[in-house]
Amino acid sequence: MNARRGALLIILATLAAFALRLVLLHAHPLREDEAIYSMWARAVAHDPWFLHTWPDKPPLFLWMQAAALALFGATDAGARLLSVFAATATVPLAAAAARRLWPRERTRAAVAAAWLLALNPYAISFAPTAYTDTLLLFWGTLALALGLRGRWLGAGLALGAAIMTKQQGLLYVPLLGALALACAGQVTRTRALGRLALGAAIVLLPILAWDAVRWASAPSPWALGVQNYGALRLAPLDAWLARARGWGNLLRYLGGNWAGWLALLGLALAGALAAMGPRADPDTPYHRGAWVLALWALGFLLLHMITTVQIWDRYLLPLGPVIALLVGGWAAMASRSQRAGAGAVGALAAVALLAWPAAIAARGGFPIGGDHGAYDGLNEALAWVAAQGPQKQVLYHNALGWNAQYTLYDAVQAGQIELRWFASSAALADNAAKSAWLPRTLIEPNWAPSPYLASDLAQRGLALAAQLRVGNMRVYTIVESDHAQAACTWCVNRAAPMPPWPLVFPFDASRATPAP
Repeated sequence: MNARRGALLIILATLAAFALRLVLLHAHPLREDEAIYSMWARAVAHDPWFLHTWPDKPPLFLWMQAAALALFGATDAGARLLSVFAATATVPLAAAAARRLWPRERTRAAVAAAWLLALNPYAISFAPTAYTDTLLLFWGTLALALGLRGRWLGAGLALGAAIMTKQQGLLYVPLLGALALACAGQVTRTRALGRLALGAAIVLLPILAWDAVRWASAPSPWALGVQNYGALRLAPLDAWLARARGWGNLLRYLGGNWAGWLALLGLALAGALAAMGPRADPDTPYHRGAWVLALWALGFLLLHMITTVQIWDRYLLPLGPVIALLVGGWAAMASRSQRAGAGAVGALAAVALLAWPAAIAARGGFPIGGDHGAYDGLNEALAWVAAQGPQKQVLYHNALGWNAQYTLYDAVQAGQIELRWFASSAALADNAAKSAWLPRTLIEPNWAPSPYLASDLAQRGLALAAQLRVGNMRVYTIVESDHAQAACTWCVNRAAPMPPWPLVFPFDASRATPAP
């Protein structure tokens, strides 16, 4: 395969990746973690030092997300576009890394890696989200590509950016350090490590100094991360098997399905057999880099299985480019072996088998990534709340607080909407009874009902008035019940005229859906 044809195929892979990652951009509202990151990003304009807003993530993603929201608008799609662009750019970066990792098969390896990552269901599922992980993946892949090209200062800069995007960026430190030792010559190993460390320090030290200045007024994101997610510890031995099963249930989506994994393993086996044949490559430093990648991937999995890391789907995302680089290189080795025709057929079969899972992922068919419908109707419900006028109102929340803080950020900052969290229906009823002079609203998802709320409100002379039903959301206002109105003629929330359907109704358990 000549270089021009290879470049064209990589461009096509990048365009296909962009198209697949755009499908879900407007499909569903933000999930809770997406909303909190985006809310923190909106706070940058008012609180750039994060003295009043305390994120538990390093600030680089939040700063970049704030720029994206200013450019694209503070909407769900605007919050996700940063990740879509980062995920798309990761595809040609993986191709560039493959060209250096497999020097004799550079064009074939680059094309194979680009298409394997473009069609990866895991990468597709997480691209149209506002999570930090896709940007982390971009920086890690950029560091890998630059390191394999011998640009260790640039690799260090990208490594520092990965660490300041999310704490898991530290996992790239042993990978880049091992590559510097494996792929640099004997004389330049120390220089490579030094440049890698210098590049990382250029990014890390100013941000760490910024964080240190805040300590007198606000906690460090690193301390909050440990507090909110727990310190990394060795899990009890009897929990290892259960944790392995949990991660295994998520790992299968990296191949889309078992047929996809069989295709990937078939390509890897074909490449291994070709590597042992008469046309096998000599042991080059960059082939040693492939061993480093493979060992790092195994260590990455082992670390997650035997420690107390939360079993969350997005934590496996860094394995996607590694699988594409390794399998793509092995596929390229197989395609130029003595049975080149069989290798080409195998590569096409693998792409065909991965295309269907990729299409499923683009439609949100796998239980990973962003929302899959549980939050449908939330944006319309919040828009109804925002449209109730400039007078101050109270919005009670239990499971939707971060979403409300992001979407209604300007109204909350202006004091037009006051968000109040409630721990129980009794607490909500008690607080609502003490706030009769304010309009009071509740948005209740049907997967997080408060079945005793009506009775708790009735004990305080209050009732729920249904205002809107949309998707999985129900919007209620809290009003004085009929027998209480005579004693409270000045109350703001008096019963409104009855709409075409019942004004007050009990919760119907049959309409509830499981929590996501």
